[in-house]
Amino acid sequence: MRERARRFAFRVLQASELGSRYARVVSRRALSAALLVASVLAVVIAWQMRERAAPPLEAPRAATARATTRLDLPAYRAQQLRLAEGIKRISISMAKRPVSRDASVDAVRSAARALFSAFDPCDLGIDICASIYAIGEDCVDGDAETCLALGQFLAGTPPHPMVAIMFFFAACRGGVAEACAKLDEAKQPMNRPCRDDPFVCATAAGRARDAPRLHEACTLGVADACLTLTLIDEDPSHERGYIERACQLGTPRACLELAARLRPGCQPGPQRNCYPPDEAQAAAAREIGCLGMPNHEDCKQ
Repeated sequence: MRERARRFAFRVLQASELGSRYARVVSRRALSAALLVASVLAVVIAWQMRERAAPPLEAPRAATARATTRLDLPAYRAQQLRLAEGIKRISISMAKRPVSRDASVDAVRSAARALFSAFDPCDLGIDICASIYAIGEDCVDGDAETCLALGQFLAGTPPHPMVAIMFFFAACRGGVAEACAKLDEAKQPMNRPCRDDPFVCATAAGRARDAPRLHEACTLGVADACLTLTLIDEDPSHERGYIERACQLGTPRACLELAARLRPGCQPGPQRNCYPPDEAQAAAAREIGCLGMPNHEDCKQ
């Protein structure tokens, strides 16, 4: 556990240093965007390590947080299929497009490589991640339009992963105005209904630690919003609902964590709350989690 905590601290340090790393080479606008990326990465990493340092906020009074929903494996498979088909369409459209190489290539490369080295961004299942990484190679190689296409697809498709912000950042560094506009929007409080853009809503709410808006984004299908709520809402009866929601939306790591907390032999600790044993739900969560992360230690037993 101590070694895991050391790695967590190092990764958060890497994320927080993104702003200072770019301060020497980019404009104030880009520096602000880098800090936005760092804050998003820090939240995602924190949930993965299940740290509990944040003070609790008042819990949102809503059904999603309280209710226990039976996990639906066919729905998970359908979600994975939609993601795979969407990524395939991006690959085909990008392959047919003439790629222009100009002075922005080096800027895109430096941004994309730094972000990918700071944090492994994919928690969507092993097959989906492999497809994203395959296309992402063009983004890392300096193709800003591919970075934008990936960011738009991930941001607009459940589970709307927060790591899409990384692709927008790289595209913005390449001079793609649409990507820069998305970053600017995500840095400001969102005054529109959350359903207008669940991704931007969740990103802005996460930075502001706005629990009601995070709950709204979670309800609209942003898995990372559900997981962020587990860091700021200490009520286990709410927490389970958030993790179940994130699992069903297509976050295998959340499924495996849920399975561990529902097992009869679960041992509570400072980083884990145990729930009343539910072997059927635990088995369903483990099955979904292991479909997405077959190499996880909990899937090798």
